[in-house]
Amino acid sequence: MINILGERTGNATIKGLDKVLGIPDVFVHIYGKHETRIERKMGHITAIDKSIKIAYKKAKLARKLISI
Repeated sequence: MINILGERTGNATIKGLDKVLGIPDVFVHIYGKHETRIERKMGHITAIDKSIKIAYKKAKLARKLISI
């Protein structure tokens, strides 16, 4: 699991979700907050695989692709 933290202050707009949903066994949980702030927890990403290392790589890739 990797947290999705706010990177700016303003309205919460999700970008890159379509790309993340294309990664097998990666799941995005958005908390539905309407306003984002720097370091505010906006959601998280979970990934599963046979190997913890591969699951973690998938989660890190997904985190790079998504922004709120």
